[in-house]
Amino acid sequence: MQPPRSLPKQNKVWSRFTRRIQAIPLSTKLVTCIIVLLTIGTIGISFSIRTLVGNYLLQKTDTQLINQAQLIFNSMDSLSSDTGDDGRSLMNTYYVEVRDSEYKSTGAGSVPMLRDGVVSEPSLPADGSIDGVTLGQPFTTRAVVHITTSRTPDHSIMQAAQSPWRVVALPWNEKTRTGQVKDSGVVFIGLSLSDQIDTANTLTRFCAMVGIAVVLIGAILGTILVQSTLAPLKRIEKTAAKIAAGDLSQRVPDLPESTEVGSLSMSLNTMLTRIEESFHAQEETTEKMKRFVSDASHELRTPLAAIHGYAELYKMQRDMPGALERADESIEHIEASSARMTVLVEDLLSLARLDEGRGIDITQQVKLTSVVRDAADDLHALDPDRGISCGQVVLQPGTDMDHPTQFAFQNGQMPQIELKGDASR
Repeated sequence: MQPPRSLPKQNKVWSRFTRRIQAIPLSTKLVTCIIVLLTIGTIGISFSIRTLVGNYLLQKTDTQLINQAQLIFNSMDSLSSDTGDDGRSLMNTYYVEVRDSEYKSTGAGSVPMLRDGVVSEPSLPADGSIDGVTLGQPFTTRAVVHITTSRTPDHSIMQAAQSPWRVVALPWNEKTRTGQVKDSGVVFIGLSLSDQIDTANTLTRFCAMVGIAVVLIGAILGTILVQSTLAPLKRIEKTAAKIAAGDLSQRVPDLPESTEVGSLSMSLNTMLTRIEESFHAQEETTEKMKRFVSDASHELRTPLAAIHGYAELYKMQRDMPGALERADESIEHIEASSARMTVLVEDLLSLARLDEGRGIDITQQVKLTSVVRDAADDLHALDPDRGISCGQVVLQPGTDMDHPTQFAFQNGQMPQIELKGDASR
């Protein structure tokens, strides 16, 4: 089974996206992050405020419905007289519908009427049923809108009429003077949520405007703060550009070491100091090398000129009488000049090997006694009148407190001592 071929393409797309993100300047990334965080924060706060206010207003509406229930129960007989011919009331803002014990509408109640003949009623269970409704528990239902006039209502009126309703179903009963239950049923009390929705929408618009202002102000302040924070890095960048151009005397401005940029500045300045010292040392080494090459060239030119001159002289005088003696003399001078040139070339090779770390063998066994004996003989040859003695230092035990144990030189044979090192150097 072959692996899917889409993975390399996805990796290429992700790699291309990562490179584009990395190409964005740091200041732009920081400002963008600030704007995104402020936007998310304002949206979250606005949503939380709207939710809290909506729940509070809904709870307040429920409490208002429950509190109005007793007043409606006390005025059950007068509901029909307070309404118009079609059961609609211009003064009351509550919707009231009375049903009997079989949940059929009795015709009594109150239906609020809006301007321009617009009537809004809650959608309730069908006549003779209360399916899905729990007595005493408020619920939200959609609105049913009727237009009783031929005039076209305003948009605001229609929007308010189409707002959902908050309704509560409560049991009721009517008693006689003797205390017997005369009649009973269910009464639906509703209140339109248009005012609550309008309040929540107004609060949302206000939060949106405040949020936009906060994001804009935060973006401006964040840009200023990011630019001022990254200003030392800009100065470091300019200093690095001058150093790259060859000015090693430049230094990064000092900042408090407790900050990240200050610690970076201190490390860069230390590094630049070492680089400058190394560069000057390299310049001195290069200058010494140039002088050495110049001197070596001058020294090599002399024996080469002598060799060339004696060779030309030999060519000129080889047909003259006594040419053999003069040839021997020329050959001796050529040999001496070549020997001198060979010594100079060996010195150059030795310096090259030493510079490369070669030419020294410290693993050889060196007889230190022979080296010391040869040095003593050379010193005696240079200064015959100087007295030179060879021997060893021994520990001479003391005899008493006045003559303690001490070191003493003992003339004679030197012990055979061998060390590891380079005998010729």
